[in-house]
Amino acid sequence: MKEKIKENINDPGELERLYREDKKSFESGFEKIYPEIAETEAGRFWKTRLDFEKSTSITNMIFDRDIFLMLAVCLVAGILIKIPAILDINTKSFLFYEKNVGIIVFLAMALYTIWHYTQL
Repeated sequence: MKEKIKENINDPGELERLYREDKKSFESGFEKIYPEIAETEAGRFWKTRLDFEKSTSITNMIFDRDIFLMLAVCLVAGILIKIPAILDINTKSFLFYEKNVGIIVFLAMALYTIWHYTQL
């Protein structure tokens, strides 16, 4: 692939075709020969394009993981809040739980926030 990229560095149509045929091979080959073609306009263009696509895919992966974690934390908080209904506990005689149910929600939000910022 490296040789094909070198041969077609001034042919944008052929480079695009090579890229669409085998993206992973094109990216690895391009990274290896980039120092040799860094001064060309096409080299700078493809470097920018490939780096942009990498950053976008990482962002999407993080976003999907965050959504999954947020749903899991909400589910656990919801189950904790519904414990009196599940166990058939009269919350009128057990006011401590009813008054402090907001702490469970706050704890869930705090855990998600801490996890999110430690993963960045």
